[in-house]
This record gives sequence, C-alpha cells and structure tokens, in this order.
Amino acid sequence: MKEHTLFSEYLSQTQKLTIALDRGEHPLHDLLDWVDQQMPLFPSMPAYQHFFKAEKAFYKGMYEQALKSYLLAREIPEFPFFCYRASAYVSHKMGQKAKALQFTQKALTIRPNDYVTLKMLQQLNRNESSNTSASLETETPPPFDDRELEELNHIFQSTSEPTEALFSAETSAVVPPLEFLPPKTVPAQIQRAIEKEHTEMVEEYRLRIQSRAHPLDHFCMVLQNWNLWSRNEIPLLATSEAVRAFRSGVFLKWKGIGIAINPGRGFLEQLHIHGLFVTDIDIVIVTRNEPEAYTDLTALYHLNYQLNKDAKELHVLQCYLTQPVYQRTHRELRPNFKQEKGTLHTLDLFSDAPHGEKAILAAGIQLHYFALGSEHLGCVLELSEHEHQCKIGLLSDAPWDPQAVDPFAACDVLIGSIGKTNGDDFNFRRAPSTHLGLSGLKQAAQLTKPKLLIACELDGSYGDIRYDALRKLRHEVNGSILPGESGLCVDLYTLAVKPPDLDRFYPVHEIKLLNGAEPFAPLRFTTADQIL
Repeated sequence: MKEHTLFSEYLSQTQKLTIALDRGEHPLHDLLDWVDQQMPLFPSMPAYQHFFKAEKAFYKGMYEQALKSYLLAREIPEFPFFCYRASAYVSHKMGQKAKALQFTQKALTIRPNDYVTLKMLQQLNRNESSNTSASLETETPPPFDDRELEELNHIFQSTSEPTEALFSAETSAVVPPLEFLPPKTVPAQIQRAIEKEHTEMVEEYRLRIQSRAHPLDHFCMVLQNWNLWSRNEIPLLATSEAVRAFRSGVFLKWKGIGIAINPGRGFLEQLHIHGLFVTDIDIVIVTRNEPEAYTDLTALYHLNYQLNKDAKELHVLQCYLTQPVYQRTHRELRPNFKQEKGTLHTLDLFSDAPHGEKAILAAGIQLHYFALGSEHLGCVLELSEHEHQCKIGLLSDAPWDPQAVDPFAACDVLIGSIGKTNGDDFNFRRAPSTHLGLSGLKQAAQLTKPKLLIACELDGSYGDIRYDALRKLRHEVNGSILPGESGLCVDLYTLAVKPPDLDRFYPVHEIKLLNGAEPFAPLRFTTADQIL
C-alpha cells in the first residue's frame, strides 16, 4: 500500500536525521520540519495524524504527551514499538530505571536497530560493562493487548497518578529534548545497518533515474502549491503567516540544462512526484531572501553529493543566490570535489548599474536580474536555440514597480507571486503596500503583455478566494491566465500547456478552470472536448 511505503520512507529518513542531530550536523528544527511535512501525506487517516503529533512531541522531549498520542494511533505499523519507546523515556524521566530498561528491551525486539532506543539502552547501561547485543537477547513480548495498554497508561502510578494536566499541550515546565551520547559511542551494528540501508536507497534512486522516460527538453513546470496544509486541517479563514508557508519552486529545462528556481519547502518532494530527479538540475537560482524560497536548497545539494560519491562522472550544481541567502547557506554548500570549486555565485547589484545585471548561465541561457523592492530580485531568463526563442519572467511578491516594465516587456511567460491581498486589492482599488497583490499583478500584465500569465502563491487570510480572484483577473487582463498549481507544465516551444490533471498538452485558450472540490483543495482543469 502507498501509505506503508510512505511510512517506511519516513522512518528511514527520521533515523538519518536523528543521527545527524546527534552529530551536530543539523539542528532540531530540521527534524521537526520533516515530521510536519508528513502530515499532509496522510490527510484522511486519523491514526497517522495522532502518530505524527506524537513524534513531534517525542523529539521535543515531551514524552508523556507523546505517549498519549501514540496510544491513539493503533492502526499504524509496529504500533507497540512506539508505545514501548515512549514509555521507556517516560519511565527514565521519572527515575524508574528498571521499568525503563524493560520497555527499552521490548521496543528493541521489534525494531532492534532503532537509533534513539539504542541510545536509551546505552544510557541505562552507561555505568556497567554489559554488552549491548547481550542486552537485546530477550524473549519476544506477548501480543500488545488491552492489558498492556492499561499498563502503559499507568506507568507513573508508583510516584503519582497521571492527570490530564500531565498530558496538556500547554505545559509550564518544558522537558529538555533527547540527550544523545557523543557520536563515537554509536554501536557498530547500528552504524553498519544504517550505512547498508543508505547505500541501498542511493542505488534504488539511481535505478529509478535510469528506468524513467526522459522528459521534454524545453519545458517549464510549476512546483509550488498554494499552501502547505492538509485540506482537512485548513480553517476557512487562516492567518496570512500560516498560509504563506507555501511550497515554492519552478523547474525548467532548455537545451539539456535543468534550472531550479527558488526551491522552497517541499520542492524536492514535488520534483520526484512529477517524475524528475536531482540529476535533472544543473543550475539553482534563488531570488528571494525568505526561507520559503530556499528551504530545500541544502537537501537538494546533499542528495546530489550522495549520488556523486560513487558516480563515474560527477554531476555539478551551479548556484546563483542573493547575498543574504549565500551568507546563510554557503557553509552547507561548500565544495566536496575539485570540480565544484567556483560553483557558488552571488547575484550582486551595483549602484552604477541601475537597470540590473546579466549572467550567462549556459549557451543559449541568459539571466537578467534586478531589484524589486528592498528584499527581492526580479529575474528574466532569455532562452534561445536556433530559431526558437523564449523569455520567462519571475515576479516576486514585492510591490509592483512601474520601472520594471522594460525588463519584463514581451515575456512569453510571466510567473507572478501574488502574496497578501485585502478587500481593496481584491476589487482593484489599491494594491497592498508590501506585496504584489492582485492589483500589482494586473498592472504588470497590462504593461508587459505576456503571452501566458501564471498566478501563484495567493495569500489565504481571506479564505480560499483563488478561483474568484482568477476570474476577476481574467476579466481585467486581456490575455491567457492560469493558476500555478503544482505540476502545471508549459512547452517553451509552442506555449501549449499540460495541467496536472490532464494527460497531454493543450493550447492555453482551450483550457477551462474549475473550482476545487472543497476549500484549499487543488483547482481543477478541463477542456471543451471533455465536457458532455
């Protein structure tokens, strides 16, 4: 089943992240962000929602709260293991070391290579010379039944009766996160198991690359969702700060060169969902300074490194970053091979070049970038191959600047990030002061006259007004407009469009837009020949 595969992948990646956390290679929030990313993958399965809530509490060190949520997730695979593990940490916290050892051993009979559980075992045996593997030699526990559930619910009774306050999400005393031992104490058996699993996963990734059908050589694909929430969790009205945690990114390919633009949260996941791989990316461009625009940059870089370690031919990434993003990420993106020297570039602007700068990225690919407001860059990619030429512009959600008309003029495709809107903006009376908005995108489209306008990243603080906003925008702008749903693909030779839920490319004027089945669900596309 798909859920079991996703769950297995989650456990494997979590194991790696806990080891990286132990070694100081990644901060705790990377692990917590990873847990957050899983919830939308199981939108209609309450057991998994309880499980991921428990996982987040567990890694924050809130073990009692974690155990309570684990106990509500009976349908997940290996359910007893997670209850045993949480119970071991709760017991250890309460000074009940014998009980902690008992639960630790039970957990390890189910998942003997679990890194966090082995850490607890080492901590319990820290002052003894007992062998770890000998500690694992215990009988398989009886089936996990109601009696054991009752035991887990009352493991605190030797000191005090558990109360609802004990499990409250709002707790006054924050429990410290997991205390890991120094990296050198990692057992050889778990290290070997992890390395073997890692090698197998990298090899499987390579096999998937080799067996897939090759994509077009001249397309642009939107890989950014309107927001990050599972639709079952989205309120009809939401704060703009929450909704603006969108999945971000655009991927395009021209003359065999793949370009990732603003690879934000969930970019890598969306790339894989749509049949693309990190080896398809040759150039990364980041034009915005907020984390939503580059969250997946380091993950992308590290995955490429893992593939390069045993590759016969290196796949090198060239990165073009704003100065603030470069400062935040350059240590993570340091070269691992000689061929990677000089692959990090900053998109600097100079006072004696008020109209911006240009960079030749590859033969037939030129990047023109310039200031949009004080925090963002606008960029235009000029693509050419023989008689074919294409011009793609990217507008950040900074307020529209009329002086940016010239660089964006005559774009074949203009991709605009709307950002925050309000009542005045929705009715085209006044644009927001800090965002592009619908009014700004309307002005940009009217002045630059793109052949195709793709509208992305509309704020949701007024509810799901995407469909109505697109209808109003279409009425105001004489041109072809589509929403930037993830997977929307444009043929850069013909400008025909393949929406995510259609099976081939269509001229954009033949595509009809339908509202989502429920608030914040994906918008739907159809064509006249599919309507009875």
